[in-house]
Amino acid sequence: MIRFLAVLLLASYSSSSLAIYKCEENGKVIYSDEKCSSGKLKSIDTTNGKISESALNEATARNKREKETLQQLKKTRQRDEALEEKSRQKRMRTNEALRKKCQALELKKKWSEEDAVAATGKSAEKSKRTAMRNKEKYEAECSKR
Repeated sequence: MIRFLAVLLLASYSSSSLAIYKCEENGKVIYSDEKCSSGKLKSIDTTNGKISESALNEATARNKREKETLQQLKKTRQRDEALEEKSRQKRMRTNEALRKKCQALELKKKWSEEDAVAATGKSAEKSKRTAMRNKEKYEAECSKR
């Protein structure tokens, strides 16, 4: 876009001595009021200080292509950002669900240990086994965190 505006600015300059040089360097076309330092020089007819219509058409076409490329890049970036945000939200929900599950397992383990301490007789052995299983389940599910 800047190149296009520069070309239009040069086109509006009314001096008949204005020289415009079209240089091709590394596959890129550059318009300048100075001779090319390196690369290929392509002259532009600047009769009466105006840019030729073909050069203006070329600049307009290039500007249009650059705008289309920019729009495509914006769409791609927005799509990638949306996917990243969706993934981040999913990780947050997963972590929150795991945190809640671990809280519930910790309470269950705590309560079963309290029941095992308070149990007597035949129920004491069963309560101890239940407490041991709840502890193992808690450690298996939540010790990774």
